[in-house]
Amino acid sequence: MTITSLSPLTINNSFVIILMIFTILATNWRRARKNTEDFLLFLICINLISTCAFNIIGTHLIGLHSELALKVVFFSKSFEYFEYMFIPFLLLIFCQNFSKGEINSIKWPTYLTPLLVGIVSLIYNIFSPLAFNISKAGTLTKYSFYHYYLTIGFIYLIFILLLYLRDKNNLRALNFPLFSIMIILGGLAQYFLKFDAFFWCIIAITIVGIFSQLQNQMIYRDEVTALFNRDYFARVIQGRTKQKAVTGIVIDVTNYYQIYKHLGGAKSIEILVTITDAIKGLIGSRGILIRYSDNRFIILINSQDDKTVTNLRKLIIYRLEQFNNDFDKITLKLNISRPIYHFNKVSCTRFQNDWEHEEKAKA
Repeated sequence: MTITSLSPLTINNSFVIILMIFTILATNWRRARKNTEDFLLFLICINLISTCAFNIIGTHLIGLHSELALKVVFFSKSFEYFEYMFIPFLLLIFCQNFSKGEINSIKWPTYLTPLLVGIVSLIYNIFSPLAFNISKAGTLTKYSFYHYYLTIGFIYLIFILLLYLRDKNNLRALNFPLFSIMIILGGLAQYFLKFDAFFWCIIAITIVGIFSQLQNQMIYRDEVTALFNRDYFARVIQGRTKQKAVTGIVIDVTNYYQIYKHLGGAKSIEILVTITDAIKGLIGSRGILIRYSDNRFIILINSQDDKTVTNLRKLIIYRLEQFNNDFDKITLKLNISRPIYHFNKVSCTRFQNDWEHEEKAKA
């Protein structure tokens, strides 16, 4: 079989498989970080590879007319229709998690219900044709419910656009609308123009684009804790806070260098990561934690409501007390600023200048 004799479906699916394998290999270092966003992207890559592999197998088996071959083809089609929903669902969860840091438990039923309905319908389709059927002659017949799966995928992608429009000023928002529109157009092209596997090609290119954006953001990450760093702090408060109110709480680990000297680098870093993870859990979707310097952190909150900020400050103090009780060999001393910094461009500049003078005085 020559390249010219391969069907467009086989070529497109093979392109996706090769692209995703190279993407997984090239981004192996990210999975070592073990965060939710990277896991979701890895899962999308695996699902794309699986879907396209089954598509290729099904395409070449459909002409054999054997019972086993037809069962494999039936499974490959069922899997493909499931992925029309599931991959956009994973993209939505990724964007929600990246933007907010967590997913509100109230939203899970909204996200999961259409997916579960699709899964149940595909199981039902095994016993009674609802979405599609494959005859003994290998003819694929689609029924009206077939449209459900791609429609749900489109709805998830529209949710992503709405999420971006709602949270575009969020401190963690990812610039994702272009990718969503590309995927929707790719799906429409496949649906109306019969471009085989074009939907998967566009999603694969989207994943590469997301990884590229994340790679560019690494300059804004602290290497030790994976928190946002001082450069990101400057970028955020000089840009987005002009559009949305942001409050800052400063945290100093006053005995960090003593702990570092007493316990060594590895152990002190482990403790630092543990406590910052706990603080991030307390912050949740309300903001982000930034490592401004070795022993100084800033919580940026997407609000200037004093009650919200004060309650969060109390939670952090309480969590620190729990932490110190758990680790009786050390006592982590934190100075949590009582002044609440309502950032705007002017106060931010003064804020940075004050810190620079303070650091020079300590040097």
